[in-house]
Amino acid sequence: MPDPSLLPFIMSLGAFVGCLGLIMYRFELVFAGFGLTLLCMLIRSVKEYKGYEIEVRTDS
Repeated sequence: MPDPSLLPFIMSLGAFVGCLGLIMYRFELVFAGFGLTLLCMLIRSVKEYKGYEIEVRTDS
């Protein structure tokens, strides 16, 4: 399981701003919002999380 972080919240905020820009035909908001979302996705995939491991039980 991943560690708690603010990246998912920032991703959703970027997606909100991007969609708002699409509705208002403000393409600078579209690029800024979706750019922020893609940047957070990249950071989340590259960053190494320690996380938690669930050990598998083998009852033999």
